[in-house]
Amino acid sequence: MTVTLPTAPAGASPEARAATRGSLALSVLQTGGRLLAVAFVLVATRALAPAAFGRYSTASAYVVLGGFLADFGTTMVIVRRVSRDPSSADPLLTATLPACLGLGVASLLVVAAVAVAAGYPSATRTDVLLAALALPASACVTSLLGAFDGRGLIARRAVLTFLQLAVIAVGGIVGVLLAGVRGAVLALPAAPILTLLVATVAARRSGVWSTRWRGDAHAAWSLLRDALPFVLLGGIAALELRFDVVLLSIVGTAAATARYDLAVRALEALAYVGTVVASPALFILSRRLGQGDREGAQRALNEAARFLLVLGVGVSALVVGLHEPLTVTAFGSRYAGAAVPMAITGGQLWLAFLAGLQTAAILAGERVWRAVPVAATAMVVMVGLDLVLVPAFGAVGAAAATVAGTVVMVLAFGWFLERTAGLRTPRPPARILAAGLLSAGVAAWLAPVGLVPAGVAAVAAYGAVLVGTRVVRRADVARLRVLVASTPAARP
Repeated sequence: MTVTLPTAPAGASPEARAATRGSLALSVLQTGGRLLAVAFVLVATRALAPAAFGRYSTASAYVVLGGFLADFGTTMVIVRRVSRDPSSADPLLTATLPACLGLGVASLLVVAAVAVAAGYPSATRTDVLLAALALPASACVTSLLGAFDGRGLIARRAVLTFLQLAVIAVGGIVGVLLAGVRGAVLALPAAPILTLLVATVAARRSGVWSTRWRGDAHAAWSLLRDALPFVLLGGIAALELRFDVVLLSIVGTAAATARYDLAVRALEALAYVGTVVASPALFILSRRLGQGDREGAQRALNEAARFLLVLGVGVSALVVGLHEPLTVTAFGSRYAGAAVPMAITGGQLWLAFLAGLQTAAILAGERVWRAVPVAATAMVVMVGLDLVLVPAFGAVGAAAATVAGTVVMVLAFGWFLERTAGLRTPRPPARILAAGLLSAGVAAWLAPVGLVPAGVAAVAAYGAVLVGTRVVRRADVARLRVLVASTPAARP
């Protein structure tokens, strides 16, 4: 099988060109944002003891969980509505943003109640309460970003997402250096507040939102009603992302929570690859499926999935092969306990990328309600295993539960897409998996020599197998190089 890297050929549709520009912008800006996040972790792990970093891990985990409640699935509904009727962006935001703000306030109160009931030490409880101040602004920001996506302004939305990541990371670095862990916690609410201000100005200038504010109970109810299946799916995703961290923070020590959270953060720093493809895919799949173009949707899904498999298997191989030197080099010997959980969860990164793409395809379709029990099944498997394995095995148990849940999710989502939308998820070619195994073996074999030589050799081995077996052709790389050179990533 030959993998064709995503490009926007001459004569491509406007939405395909917009998706391609957005993908490139996301790639550049998400990479920058993730690098800043890595910089924060590097500074924090050297300035803070594991117990102190564990407080930050707990607070940020609650922000992630509360963020899904604050959004309440409305972002996906806004993307779908605006992508099918671009002129609806302004009246939709004008009528529903007050309700979104109310959801943010409600999520703040829920997080505060849970933090108090969990019985944390007073310092950790205060950290969680301060971090939760991010939720009202975050609820409004996600709605604006959804409207940008729906209008095809994915590159502009990427800039705003980068801003939020940058404030969390750079503000966290400054906060750690000046005030310790509490300073880093304060950057969590500062980021969405600042991003909301900038997004409001950008929305007005681009015609996405006039900045009028007029609550409409009927419009808000319609949005929330349509968002219900999305919030259920979002809640499931939130539990899968951070339930293990929160559970470990309750049954384990702050130091153990910090070490496992570092493994999760390291993998999420790499997971942007999946976002770079899945976000534009949601936009283009929504258009194609809305027009009844199933064949076009299948082609888009195929290209995105194949691209993710090539990149995802390679990234997974590097993480598995170099997990110990990567952990010690990045975080220091005090956090060496993060290495094994990172290796376990890193091996399934390519599956997580694929699951993210499948999720985008489901959200773009018309039968989202029917996906809720399917996603819930995977969530029950993962959470159930967390409840059994985390108290007994700590971070290793949480990592094993994550792998099992991801496998179940990919299989279940693949079945669902084929049954409901007629979309088939491409299977990973044996040649790509073989290249990944070889690359991981080369990395592990050369790891004692040094991190950089081992990584370079592993990447070279992976690329050589892909090119040598014609999984990726040299012409594909040349096409991508030309596209990157000729497409302004920041242009809407």
